[in-house]
Amino acid sequence: MELISFVKDRTKPWTDGSLASRMVALTITLINDMEMISGDKVLDECIDKILKLASLTLYGMNAVSQVHVVINEVCRYLILKKAGDPECNLLAFKKRLMTLSRLTHPSLPDYRKTIDYAASLIVIEAP
Repeated sequence: MELISFVKDRTKPWTDGSLASRMVALTITLINDMEMISGDKVLDECIDKILKLASLTLYGMNAVSQVHVVINEVCRYLILKKAGDPECNLLAFKKRLMTLSRLTHPSLPDYRKTIDYAASLIVIEAP
């Protein structure tokens, strides 16, 4: 939390509209969105579903279609119901999945592939 406070305090002089200013603003938005996403019951349930599906792949189950269903549910929730910028919410959720994937032990490649696949289904179009 100290880093977040530091970043937020440092942004006050960044009001000139420069690229650096926009990057700082985006960083603050992502930090705020990560805080909002970390305690969301619906998103936590979707993460649990994805991790359960990833566990089933360890036993040879093909979970592709079920992962699609979960990601569709998440995207609809983040775009239509969740407060805030939908693109930032999607990006924060995708980053959460990518972090979980990176933290997965290398001895579980199928588990990691499922999480990576779920993250890859979240597409944010560039303006």
